Amino acid sequence: MLSAIVVLLASWAGASAFPAGCDGLVGTWDWFTRSVVTFRADHVILYDGNRAGTWECTDAAKGAAKLRWTAGFIDSITLAGNRISGVNQQGVSISGTRRASAAPGNPHTAPPPATSIVHTGSPQPPAPAGPLQTADTAPLDQRLAAGWCVMGKSNYQQQIGFLKSVLSRNSRDAEALYYRGRCWYYSNRQPSALQDLNASLALDPHNSWAYLYRGRSLERNGANNNQVAADFTRAIQENSSNGDAYFARAVLYVQVFPSRGLEAYKDLTRTIALKPRYPEAHVVRAEVQLDYNQPQGAMADLDQAKALDPNYPDLDCRYGLAYWIAGQRQTGDQLLSRCYARDPDARPVWENEKQVRLQAAAQNAQRASASGCHQGNWRDECQQELKASTPFPSQGAISNCVEQKWAGCNFTVP
Repeated sequence: MLSAIVVLLASWAGASAFPAGCDGLVGTWDWFTRSVVTFRADHVILYDGNRAGTWECTDAAKGAAKLRWTAGFIDSITLAGNRISGVNQQGVSISGTRRASAAPGNPHTAPPPATSIVHTGSPQPPAPAGPLQTADTAPLDQRLAAGWCVMGKSNYQQQIGFLKSVLSRNSRDAEALYYRGRCWYYSNRQPSALQDLNASLALDPHNSWAYLYRGRSLERNGANNNQVAADFTRAIQENSSNGDAYFARAVLYVQVFPSRGLEAYKDLTRTIALKPRYPEAHVVRAEVQLDYNQPQGAMADLDQAKALDPNYPDLDCRYGLAYWIAGQRQTGDQLLSRCYARDPDARPVWENEKQVRLQAAAQNAQRASASGCHQGNWRDECQQELKASTPFPSQGAISNCVEQKWAGCNFTVP
Protein backbone atom coordinates (compact mmCIF):
# COMPACT_ATOMS: atom_id res chain seq x y z
CA MET A 1 0.00 0.00 0.00
CA LEU A 2 2.61 2.52 1.01
CA SER A 3 4.82 2.64 -2.03
CA ALA A 4 5.94 6.17 -1.20
CA ILE A 5 7.56 5.10 2.13
CA VAL A 6 10.33 3.12 0.70
CA VAL A 7 10.93 4.68 -2.67
CA LEU A 8 12.61 7.87 -3.80
CA LEU A 9 11.15 8.25 -7.28
CA ALA A 10 14.50 8.87 -8.92
CA SER A 11 14.56 10.88 -12.13
CA TRP A 12 15.68 9.27 -15.35
CA ALA A 13 18.27 11.29 -17.20
CA GLY A 14 17.59 9.94 -20.70
CA ALA A 15 15.19 11.16 -23.34
CA SER A 16 15.05 8.17 -25.67
CA ALA A 17 11.80 6.39 -26.47
CA PHE A 18 10.95 3.04 -24.87
CA PRO A 19 9.62 -0.01 -26.68
CA ALA A 20 5.84 -0.19 -26.80
CA GLY A 21 3.79 -2.72 -24.85
CA CYS A 22 5.30 -5.26 -22.53
CA ASP A 23 8.62 -5.27 -24.38
CA GLY A 24 9.38 -1.99 -22.65
CA LEU A 25 9.46 -3.84 -19.33
CA VAL A 26 12.73 -5.56 -20.21
CA GLY A 27 15.60 -3.86 -18.44
CA THR A 28 16.75 -2.80 -14.98
CA TRP A 29 14.63 -0.87 -12.50
CA ASP A 30 15.09 0.85 -9.14
CA TRP A 31 12.37 -0.86 -7.10
CA PHE A 32 10.21 0.65 -4.37
CA THR A 33 11.90 -1.61 -1.80
CA ARG A 34 15.23 0.13 -2.45
CA SER A 35 16.48 -2.87 -4.40
CA VAL A 36 17.31 -3.41 -8.08
CA VAL A 37 14.94 -5.52 -10.17
CA THR A 38 15.78 -6.78 -13.66
CA PHE A 39 13.19 -8.10 -16.11
CA ARG A 40 14.81 -10.35 -18.72
CA ALA A 41 13.52 -11.02 -22.20
CA ASP A 42 13.07 -14.70 -21.27
CA HIS A 43 10.49 -13.59 -18.64
CA VAL A 44 12.78 -14.22 -15.65
CA ILE A 45 12.88 -11.66 -12.83
CA LEU A 46 16.14 -10.94 -11.00
CA TYR A 47 16.05 -9.26 -7.59
CA ASP A 48 19.41 -7.72 -6.68
CA GLY A 49 21.02 -10.08 -9.19
CA ASN A 50 19.35 -13.26 -7.91
CA ARG A 51 16.57 -15.15 -9.68
CA ALA A 52 13.35 -14.24 -7.87
CA GLY A 53 10.40 -15.07 -10.12
CA THR A 54 8.84 -14.76 -13.56
CA TRP A 55 6.73 -12.21 -15.42
CA GLU A 56 4.05 -12.49 -18.09
CA CYS A 57 2.37 -9.94 -20.33
CA THR A 58 -1.40 -9.74 -19.71
CA ASP A 59 -2.30 -6.82 -22.02
CA ALA A 60 0.34 -5.62 -24.46
CA ALA A 61 -1.79 -2.68 -25.62
CA LYS A 62 -1.94 -1.30 -22.08
CA GLY A 63 1.55 -2.37 -21.05
CA ALA A 64 0.04 -4.55 -18.31
CA ALA A 65 1.91 -7.50 -16.82
CA LYS A 66 1.77 -9.91 -13.90
CA LEU A 67 4.81 -10.60 -11.71
CA ARG A 68 4.99 -13.94 -9.91
CA TRP A 69 7.62 -13.90 -7.14
CA THR A 70 9.08 -17.05 -5.64
CA ALA A 71 8.33 -15.57 -2.19
CA GLY A 72 4.60 -15.95 -2.99
CA PHE A 73 3.66 -12.39 -3.98
CA ILE A 74 1.79 -11.71 -7.22
CA ASP A 75 1.96 -8.15 -8.56
CA SER A 76 -0.29 -6.66 -11.23
CA ILE A 77 1.59 -3.78 -12.83
CA THR A 78 1.28 -1.27 -15.66
CA LEU A 79 4.20 0.21 -17.60
CA ALA A 80 4.14 3.93 -18.48
CA GLY A 81 7.38 5.23 -20.02
CA ASN A 82 10.09 4.94 -17.40
CA ARG A 83 7.69 4.16 -14.55
CA ILE A 84 6.02 1.02 -13.25
CA SER A 85 2.99 1.14 -10.96
CA GLY A 86 0.52 -1.40 -9.62
CA VAL A 87 -0.53 -3.46 -6.61
CA ASN A 88 -0.01 -6.95 -5.24
CA GLN A 89 -2.69 -9.36 -4.07
CA GLN A 90 -2.64 -7.75 -0.61
CA GLY A 91 -3.31 -4.26 -1.96
CA VAL A 92 0.25 -3.01 -1.39
CA SER A 93 1.31 -0.44 -4.00
CA ILE A 94 4.15 -1.43 -6.33
CA SER A 95 6.37 1.06 -8.14
CA GLY A 96 9.66 1.20 -9.98
CA THR A 97 11.76 3.65 -11.96
CA ARG A 98 13.81 2.66 -14.97
CA ARG A 99 17.53 2.92 -14.47
CA ALA A 100 19.50 5.28 -16.69
CA SER A 101 21.31 3.63 -19.57
CA ALA A 102 25.01 2.96 -19.25
CA ALA A 103 27.38 5.50 -20.67
CA PRO A 104 28.93 4.63 -24.05
CA GLY A 105 31.71 2.15 -23.60
CA ASN A 106 30.59 1.32 -20.06
CA PRO A 107 28.90 -2.08 -19.83
CA HIS A 108 27.47 -1.36 -16.41
CA THR A 109 24.23 0.38 -15.52
CA ALA A 110 24.12 3.53 -13.47
CA PRO A 111 24.89 3.15 -9.75
CA PRO A 112 22.03 2.96 -7.26
CA PRO A 113 20.63 6.20 -5.83
CA ALA A 114 22.83 7.69 -3.14
CA THR A 115 19.92 7.96 -0.69
CA SER A 116 18.67 4.82 0.98
CA ILE A 117 15.84 4.44 3.46
CA VAL A 118 16.84 1.38 5.30
CA HIS A 119 20.58 1.29 4.89
CA THR A 120 21.85 4.70 5.93
CA GLY A 121 22.85 6.21 9.21
CA SER A 122 24.73 3.26 10.71
CA PRO A 123 27.43 4.30 13.18
CA GLN A 124 30.90 4.34 11.70
CA PRO A 125 33.85 2.48 13.25
CA PRO A 126 37.01 4.31 14.31
CA ALA A 127 39.06 5.44 11.35
CA PRO A 128 42.34 3.53 11.05
CA ALA A 129 45.44 5.52 11.87
CA GLY A 130 47.79 5.16 8.92
CA PRO A 131 47.98 2.25 6.45
CA LEU A 132 46.29 -1.00 7.39
CA GLN A 133 48.55 -3.65 8.81
CA THR A 134 48.33 -7.31 7.87
CA ALA A 135 45.22 -9.21 8.89
CA ASP A 136 46.89 -11.06 11.74
CA THR A 137 48.64 -8.04 13.30
CA ALA A 138 46.17 -5.18 12.72
CA PRO A 139 44.56 -3.71 15.84
CA LEU A 140 40.85 -4.37 16.26
CA ASP A 141 39.73 -0.90 15.15
CA GLN A 142 41.72 -1.22 11.92
CA ARG A 143 40.31 -4.66 11.22
CA LEU A 144 36.77 -3.40 11.73
CA ALA A 145 37.32 -0.31 9.59
CA ALA A 146 38.61 -2.55 6.81
CA GLY A 147 35.49 -4.68 6.98
CA TRP A 148 32.89 -1.96 7.38
CA CYS A 149 30.90 -2.27 4.19
CA VAL A 150 28.57 0.62 3.42
CA MET A 151 26.04 0.44 0.60
CA GLY A 152 27.35 2.11 -2.53
CA LYS A 153 30.51 3.36 -0.83
CA SER A 154 32.69 0.31 -0.46
CA ASN A 155 34.88 -2.07 -2.39
CA TYR A 156 33.03 -5.12 -1.13
CA GLN A 157 35.28 -7.75 -2.65
CA GLN A 158 38.42 -6.13 -1.27
CA GLN A 159 36.90 -5.97 2.20
CA ILE A 160 35.59 -9.52 1.98
CA GLY A 161 39.07 -10.66 1.00
CA PHE A 162 40.58 -8.90 3.99
CA LEU A 163 38.05 -10.45 6.37
CA LYS A 164 38.64 -13.89 4.88
CA SER A 165 42.29 -13.43 5.78
CA VAL A 166 41.31 -12.46 9.33
CA LEU A 167 39.05 -15.49 9.64
CA SER A 168 41.67 -17.84 8.25
CA ARG A 169 43.63 -17.11 11.42
CA ASN A 170 40.66 -17.29 13.77
CA SER A 171 37.47 -18.79 12.35
CA ARG A 172 35.61 -18.00 15.58
CA ASP A 173 36.07 -14.23 15.39
CA ALA A 174 32.42 -13.17 15.90
CA GLU A 175 33.03 -9.57 14.87
CA ALA A 176 34.83 -10.51 11.68
CA LEU A 177 32.01 -12.93 10.82
CA TYR A 178 29.47 -10.15 11.37
CA TYR A 179 31.37 -7.69 9.21
CA ARG A 180 31.84 -10.22 6.43
CA GLY A 181 28.13 -11.08 6.62
CA ARG A 182 27.38 -7.40 6.26
CA CYS A 183 29.62 -7.23 3.18
CA TRP A 184 27.94 -10.30 1.68
CA TYR A 185 24.59 -8.62 2.28
CA TYR A 186 25.59 -5.51 0.34
CA SER A 187 27.07 -7.73 -2.36
CA ASN A 188 23.63 -9.37 -2.72
CA ARG A 189 25.02 -12.76 -1.71
CA GLN A 190 22.28 -13.51 0.83
CA PRO A 191 23.01 -17.22 1.48
CA SER A 192 26.63 -16.33 2.32
CA ALA A 193 25.45 -13.39 4.43
CA LEU A 194 23.08 -15.60 6.41
CA GLN A 195 25.75 -18.23 6.96
CA ASP A 196 28.20 -15.68 8.41
CA LEU A 197 25.58 -13.82 10.45
CA ASN A 198 24.25 -17.06 11.93
CA ALA A 199 27.79 -18.10 12.84
CA SER A 200 28.49 -14.70 14.39
CA LEU A 201 25.32 -14.79 16.49
CA ALA A 202 26.10 -18.31 17.65
CA LEU A 203 29.34 -16.92 19.09
CA ASP A 204 27.91 -13.60 20.28
CA PRO A 205 24.11 -13.71 20.73
CA HIS A 206 23.97 -10.08 21.89
CA ASN A 207 25.10 -8.26 18.74
CA SER A 208 22.18 -5.97 17.87
CA TRP A 209 23.59 -5.10 14.45
CA ALA A 210 24.02 -8.76 13.51
CA TYR A 211 20.30 -9.36 14.20
CA LEU A 212 19.40 -6.29 12.14
CA TYR A 213 21.44 -7.42 9.14
CA ARG A 214 20.23 -10.99 9.44
CA GLY A 215 16.67 -9.69 9.36
CA ARG A 216 17.45 -7.61 6.28
CA SER A 217 19.11 -10.56 4.60
CA LEU A 218 16.20 -12.86 5.44
CA GLU A 219 13.83 -10.26 3.99
CA ARG A 220 15.76 -10.13 0.73
CA ASN A 221 15.91 -13.90 0.67
CA GLY A 222 12.09 -14.14 0.80
CA ALA A 223 11.85 -15.48 4.34
CA ASN A 224 8.67 -15.48 6.43
CA ASN A 225 7.83 -11.91 7.46
CA ASN A 226 7.29 -12.94 11.08
CA GLN A 227 10.83 -14.31 11.15
CA VAL A 228 12.16 -11.03 9.75
CA ALA A 229 10.18 -9.04 12.32
CA ALA A 230 11.53 -11.25 15.11
CA ASP A 231 15.13 -10.41 14.15
CA PHE A 232 14.39 -6.67 14.02
CA THR A 233 12.73 -6.94 17.43
CA ARG A 234 15.68 -8.84 18.87
CA ALA A 235 18.02 -6.15 17.50
CA ILE A 236 16.02 -3.56 19.46
CA GLN A 237 16.00 -5.71 22.59
CA GLU A 238 19.77 -6.03 22.48
CA ASN A 239 20.30 -2.30 21.85
CA SER A 240 17.41 0.08 22.48
CA SER A 241 19.43 2.88 20.85
CA ASN A 242 19.64 1.16 17.46
CA GLY A 243 17.57 3.61 15.42
CA ASP A 244 18.10 1.64 12.21
CA ALA A 245 16.39 -1.39 13.78
CA TYR A 246 13.33 0.63 14.81
CA PHE A 247 13.11 2.05 11.30
CA ALA A 248 13.51 -1.34 9.60
CA ARG A 249 10.75 -2.83 11.75
CA ALA A 250 8.46 0.14 11.08
CA VAL A 251 8.89 -0.19 7.32
CA LEU A 252 8.18 -3.93 7.54
CA TYR A 253 5.01 -3.27 9.56
CA VAL A 254 3.79 -0.73 7.01
CA GLN A 255 4.55 -2.94 4.02
CA VAL A 256 3.13 -6.28 5.18
CA PHE A 257 1.31 -5.74 8.50
CA PRO A 258 -1.13 -2.87 7.74
CA SER A 259 -3.06 -3.41 11.00
CA ARG A 260 0.07 -2.52 13.01
CA GLY A 261 -0.05 1.18 12.21
CA LEU A 262 0.27 2.29 15.84
CA GLU A 263 3.33 0.10 16.34
CA ALA A 264 4.87 1.50 13.16
CA TYR A 265 4.15 5.04 14.37
CA LYS A 266 5.82 4.31 17.72
CA ASP A 267 8.89 2.80 16.02
CA LEU A 268 9.20 5.82 13.73
CA THR A 269 8.87 8.22 16.66
CA ARG A 270 11.68 6.35 18.39
CA THR A 271 13.75 6.45 15.18
CA ILE A 272 13.33 10.22 14.98
CA ALA A 273 14.39 10.62 18.61
CA LEU A 274 17.54 8.58 17.97
CA LYS A 275 18.25 9.95 14.47
CA PRO A 276 16.86 13.50 14.41
CA ARG A 277 18.40 14.33 11.03
CA TYR A 278 16.83 11.39 9.20
CA PRO A 279 14.18 12.74 6.76
CA GLU A 280 13.07 9.28 5.64
CA ALA A 281 11.62 8.55 9.10
CA HIS A 282 9.47 11.67 8.90
CA VAL A 283 8.29 10.75 5.40
CA VAL A 284 7.30 7.22 6.43
CA ARG A 285 5.55 8.50 9.55
CA ALA A 286 3.65 10.96 7.37
CA GLU A 287 2.46 8.11 5.13
CA VAL A 288 1.33 6.09 8.15
CA GLN A 289 -0.66 9.03 9.48
CA LEU A 290 -2.39 9.59 6.14
CA ASP A 291 -3.72 6.04 6.24
CA TYR A 292 -5.27 6.79 9.62
CA ASN A 293 -6.90 10.12 8.70
CA GLN A 294 -4.30 12.34 10.33
CA PRO A 295 -3.33 14.71 7.50
CA GLN A 296 -2.29 17.54 9.84
CA GLY A 297 0.21 15.28 11.55
CA ALA A 298 1.41 14.06 8.15
CA MET A 299 1.96 17.63 6.95
CA ALA A 300 3.96 18.41 10.09
CA ASP A 301 6.22 15.45 9.36
CA LEU A 302 6.59 16.48 5.73
CA ASP A 303 7.58 19.96 6.94
CA GLN A 304 10.30 18.36 9.04
CA ALA A 305 11.51 16.23 6.12
CA LYS A 306 11.61 19.30 3.88
CA ALA A 307 13.59 21.25 6.47
CA LEU A 308 16.14 18.43 6.64
CA ASP A 309 16.27 17.89 2.86
CA PRO A 310 14.63 20.56 0.67
CA ASN A 311 15.26 18.36 -2.39
CA TYR A 312 13.57 15.27 -1.02
CA PRO A 313 11.91 13.55 -4.00
CA ASP A 314 8.28 14.25 -4.88
CA LEU A 315 7.50 16.42 -1.86
CA ASP A 316 4.76 18.24 -3.80
CA CYS A 317 3.10 14.89 -4.54
CA ARG A 318 3.30 13.91 -0.88
CA TYR A 319 1.83 17.22 0.26
CA GLY A 320 -0.85 16.90 -2.43
CA LEU A 321 -2.03 13.58 -1.00
CA ALA A 322 -2.12 15.07 2.51
CA TYR A 323 -4.35 17.93 1.33
CA TRP A 324 -6.61 15.44 -0.46
CA ILE A 325 -7.06 13.42 2.75
CA ALA A 326 -7.74 16.69 4.60
CA GLY A 327 -10.56 17.45 2.16
CA GLN A 328 -8.73 20.39 0.55
CA ARG A 329 -8.76 18.84 -2.89
CA GLN A 330 -8.21 22.01 -4.91
CA THR A 331 -4.93 22.68 -3.09
CA GLY A 332 -4.07 19.01 -3.34
CA ASP A 333 -4.61 18.99 -7.10
CA GLN A 334 -2.46 22.11 -7.50
CA LEU A 335 0.43 20.47 -5.66
CA LEU A 336 0.05 17.22 -7.57
CA SER A 337 0.00 19.13 -10.87
CA ARG A 338 3.20 20.91 -9.90
CA CYS A 339 4.77 17.54 -9.10
CA TYR A 340 3.66 16.09 -12.45
CA ALA A 341 4.96 19.12 -14.33
CA ARG A 342 8.44 18.33 -13.04
CA ASP A 343 8.14 14.64 -13.94
CA PRO A 344 5.21 13.62 -16.19
CA ASP A 345 5.94 9.93 -15.59
CA ALA A 346 5.16 10.41 -11.90
CA ARG A 347 1.45 10.88 -12.64
CA PRO A 348 0.34 7.19 -12.86
CA VAL A 349 2.35 6.29 -9.75
CA TRP A 350 0.91 9.03 -7.57
CA GLU A 351 -2.63 8.87 -8.99
CA ASN A 352 -2.63 5.18 -8.05
CA GLU A 353 -1.17 6.07 -4.64
CA LYS A 354 -3.92 8.65 -4.12
CA GLN A 355 -6.69 6.11 -4.75
CA VAL A 356 -5.08 3.47 -2.55
CA ARG A 357 -4.55 5.93 0.29
CA LEU A 358 -8.08 7.36 0.09
CA GLN A 359 -9.43 3.83 0.29
CA ALA A 360 -7.27 3.01 3.30
CA ALA A 361 -8.32 6.22 5.07
CA ALA A 362 -12.00 5.46 4.42
CA GLN A 363 -11.66 1.87 5.67
CA ASN A 364 -9.91 2.97 8.85
CA ALA A 365 -12.54 5.66 9.44
CA GLN A 366 -15.23 2.96 9.31
CA ARG A 367 -13.27 0.74 11.69
CA ALA A 368 -12.71 3.60 14.09
CA SER A 369 -16.43 4.42 14.08
CA ALA A 370 -17.35 0.77 14.65
CA SER A 371 -15.12 0.67 17.74
CA GLY A 372 -16.51 3.93 19.14
CA CYS A 373 -13.23 5.74 18.57
CA HIS A 374 -12.94 9.51 18.27
CA GLN A 375 -10.76 10.05 15.21
CA GLY A 376 -10.29 13.79 15.11
CA ASN A 377 -7.20 15.91 14.50
CA TRP A 378 -5.09 14.24 17.16
CA ARG A 379 -2.00 16.37 16.67
CA ASP A 380 -3.79 19.70 17.12
CA GLU A 381 -5.85 18.31 20.00
CA CYS A 382 -2.68 17.16 21.75
CA GLN A 383 -1.00 20.52 21.25
CA GLN A 384 -3.94 22.32 22.84
CA GLU A 385 -4.17 19.85 25.72
CA LEU A 386 -0.44 20.03 26.48
CA LYS A 387 -0.38 23.84 26.34
CA ALA A 388 -2.51 23.84 29.46
CA SER A 389 0.59 22.76 31.39
CA THR A 390 3.43 24.11 29.21
CA PRO A 391 3.30 26.87 26.59
CA PHE A 392 5.66 25.09 24.19
CA PRO A 393 5.12 21.32 24.29
CA SER A 394 7.93 19.24 22.82
CA GLN A 395 7.50 17.17 19.67
CA GLY A 396 8.14 14.04 21.72
CA ALA A 397 5.34 14.93 24.14
CA ILE A 398 2.95 15.57 21.24
CA SER A 399 3.88 12.21 19.66
CA ASN A 400 3.29 10.40 22.97
CA CYS A 401 -0.11 12.06 23.27
CA VAL A 402 -1.02 11.01 19.72
CA GLU A 403 0.00 7.43 20.55
CA GLN A 404 -2.40 7.42 23.51
CA LYS A 405 -5.29 8.65 21.37
CA TRP A 406 -4.37 6.13 18.68
CA ALA A 407 -4.34 3.29 21.21
CA GLY A 408 -7.97 4.05 22.00
CA CYS A 409 -8.99 3.09 18.48
CA ASN A 410 -9.47 -0.51 17.37
CA PHE A 411 -8.49 -0.48 13.72
CA THR A 412 -8.66 -4.27 13.46
CA VAL A 413 -12.49 -4.28 13.57
CA PRO A 414 -13.64 -5.85 10.27
